[in-house]
Amino acid sequence: MVNKIKKKNSINSNTPKWLDLHWYHWAIVFLSVILTLFAWRFTKEENEKRIQLKFESEALTITSLIKERLKLYESGLRGGVAAIRLNNDLVSNLEWKEFAQSLDIDNKYPGISGIGVIYNVSPNNLESFLRKQRKSRPDFAIHPKHNKEVFWPITYIEPSEPNFKAIGLDMAFEENRFLAAKKASRTGRPQITGPIVLVQDSEKTPGFLFYMPFYKKGLSSTRKLREKNFIGLVYAPFVFKNLMEGTLKNSNRKVNVKISDNDFVLIDELTDAEVDYDYDPMFSKTMNVELYGRAWNIKIDTSKSFRDSFENNQSVFILIFGLIIDSILFFLFITLSNSNRNAVAYANKVTKALKESNEELEQFSYRTSHDLVAPLKSISSLVFFIKEDLDDNNLKEVKANISKVGRLAEKLTALVGDILNLTKADNNSGPKEAINVDEIKEDILEKLDLLIVESKVKVSFEDKTNLRAYTNKVRLVQILENLISNGIKYHSPNQSESHVKVTLLVERKTLVIKVADNGLGIPKAYQHEVFQMFKRFNPKVAYGSGLGLYLVKKHIDWLEGQIHFSSSEEGTEFEVFIPM
Repeated sequence: MVNKIKKKNSINSNTPKWLDLHWYHWAIVFLSVILTLFAWRFTKEENEKRIQLKFESEALTITSLIKERLKLYESGLRGGVAAIRLNNDLVSNLEWKEFAQSLDIDNKYPGISGIGVIYNVSPNNLESFLRKQRKSRPDFAIHPKHNKEVFWPITYIEPSEPNFKAIGLDMAFEENRFLAAKKASRTGRPQITGPIVLVQDSEKTPGFLFYMPFYKKGLSSTRKLREKNFIGLVYAPFVFKNLMEGTLKNSNRKVNVKISDNDFVLIDELTDAEVDYDYDPMFSKTMNVELYGRAWNIKIDTSKSFRDSFENNQSVFILIFGLIIDSILFFLFITLSNSNRNAVAYANKVTKALKESNEELEQFSYRTSHDLVAPLKSISSLVFFIKEDLDDNNLKEVKANISKVGRLAEKLTALVGDILNLTKADNNSGPKEAINVDEIKEDILEKLDLLIVESKVKVSFEDKTNLRAYTNKVRLVQILENLISNGIKYHSPNQSESHVKVTLLVERKTLVIKVADNGLGIPKAYQHEVFQMFKRFNPKVAYGSGLGLYLVKKHIDWLEGQIHFSSSEEGTEFEVFIPM
């Protein structure tokens, strides 16, 4: 029998370990392979989605950048209108030059060829208009001739030297320029022209003009008044190629673009001339975008660099992902029992800690969200009322509501500040250091200055000068600041003189802090809750966020100190002991 057992053990000892697996071991190995294949398939599909999302993002970025850039140019044109309005609707060539120089066009408005003014001149006023312009520019002339009964000459444009040919050019001579100008004047809205060739563009590439109308007494609400009060246009000329270079440098993207206005091609990168052009793009998208009265057709194709960047990484990504899955499963197979025991022990430990802090976290989450949302809802309602009052020209109510918004904003600011301070209280704020208490006092008084002035509470420090302490400076400042501000906020209106007295001294390597006030005091019914989160001193008043003393206790606990207090209707005194 013994020999048989030995023989059997000998056979088992020679059996490969991978054959000595139970059925559930084989099941795990089989599931590992299945999961790897699933991961590969899943990764492949997700990668394809990611690539398409990347393309969609690039396409959206292009249209967004074009819109944002034109919005930027619009703001520049509106600045020009504002400058003319401030000058009583009149501006000289020299004044316009100074304004244009202040814009810093080359750096702030890349792609723009200049910024100018176009006046609407009737035949009756033509001679006087020319005489006025020729006083400073004897050679000024309107060109070319046309058969329309109105004149829209470019009167000023800066910089003038590269745009010299445009000075005096009449917008009425060409339909795209003229129709967009009339539309802008009638609607009061910014307008761009159909495709044109700028006279100052020696390469004769496609371009357009961007108009912004201006009027006597500002923009009127009706077309009749707009036509009556119309003065002219602030405008900017664009060579489309320059606009694209300033907005969408090809080196910054992995897609090519073709933009058309109706059937007129403004720019075309979908040609063999482009080095990065892909004959068979992975993705293609066509969009129609409405921009200032024009409909631009934008076709976007992926480029060679787009294909290369994703095809090169795809197989590597799938392989690495599969290997990681298999490695994790293999590791889990070997260490499953040990990990399970460790996990149970750790879970018990964490559960105990979570059980102790869960109530506090729930209270913090609820009260914080409530205290944040309530003022925000009030601000939202007040903004709505302000809009209505502005429409009704009810300035008295507007001012009152704005004041309320300001007070709510201050409340939010205080709450957010306390929440940030709470974060600091839970984090390591640095080592202990030698501190000059006089410097801390000055910083605290400066920070609380507005609160002290508004409440008319006298704050005094009774300690000796040049007192030195060795502790954490950030936490010490927070302790003092919160104790003093609480004494200020809960001052008694019945006192002839409200005060907060602060005493700091060092005894037996311990920093002792005493903060006493003659304020409202803390009712006995609330004294056991003083250091809890969101608990206020006195139910008759609702200052602050209720985190002040909670933060004080947090900082003191971190410093391994103690805090005690006594309170009555005649005031409150806190006493803090911090070991150094």
